[in-house]
Amino acid sequence: MHRIRSYVESALLDCSTNNDKEFVKEIKVVMDQSGIGWEDFSLIYKTEPPLNSIFTNSCIEEYKKISKFIWQLKRVEYLLIRHRQKHPLKVCINF
Repeated sequence: MHRIRSYVESALLDCSTNNDKEFVKEIKVVMDQSGIGWEDFSLIYKTEPPLNSIFTNSCIEEYKKISKFIWQLKRVEYLLIRHRQKHPLKVCINF
């Protein structure tokens, strides 16, 4: 879990400007279920007043579900691309 957190922090810091460094501190890495692999990984943004009056706990839970689903889609995309690279499609054209 600590390694995943450091990867996320590193990626966020690489993508952000100096003004956004505080943003990185508000991101929380959450591991569901077994917490073994990337399938159980999701990100949560910690909100404080006044934002927490708009983004309630139920909103954060929905965000977590959406975030996890998108992460799973990206994982499938990665696996499909990898498979395609290893096993290129052979097309036979008969004239």
